Amino acid sequence: MILTATFCKRGTGTPGKAAVIQITKTAAVELAHLNIRVNAMCPGTIATPMTETADAPASRVTALAAALGRTGKLGEVAALAHFLVSDDASYITS
Repeated sequence: MILTATFCKRGTGTPGKAAVIQITKTAAVELAHLNIRVNAMCPGTIATPMTETADAPASRVTALAAALGRTGKLGEVAALAHFLVSDDASYITS
């Protein structure tokens, strides 16, 4: 099981991400005895056609505020999801 949260304008996504993380931790403990792994993905801003049409100065500020100083790529998020559902992540649960 993978739960996701996304960033919303003006930081309103922060409580949502916190809720997803807490639900993930609780579900991981509750479902572990059934051998069900639960993880969350909470990416920052991801470069998409929608973000490309966004206000350019605001988009640059958002990217610079990210830990890596850039927006993420769809392929990076997809690769993480692929890894988390693979057997390579068989011991990873929140």
